[in-house]
Amino acid sequence: MQIRHRQPLNGVMLSLPQAPALEGVWRLDAVPQFEGPQGRFVGYAGRLRRAPAAKRDAAATRADSMRQVLHELRTPANAIQVAAEIIQQQLYGPAPHEYRALA
Repeated sequence: MQIRHRQPLNGVMLSLPQAPALEGVWRLDAVPQFEGPQGRFVGYAGRLRRAPAAKRDAAATRADSMRQVLHELRTPANAIQVAAEIIQQQLYGPAPHEYRALA
């Protein structure tokens, strides 16, 4: 109905099953485009974003990263090296200069 009346599209959910890299559910936001003095409709200009299901995949990636860090902590030398890198790179938030200098 919105397309027929040339209305803006906000949060329209689309499924793209064809291409493996683009497969999944997407969210579309678009505005109608008009041309010339007569205001001839020429189409929509918009943006596609992955739907919230992709956020769950990102959370799984973060969890996998944490598992990798914990795996590296199995030996004392690795534990010290990983902790120093976490502090120096401020991966979990700001660290005081004194701690970073020691790391």
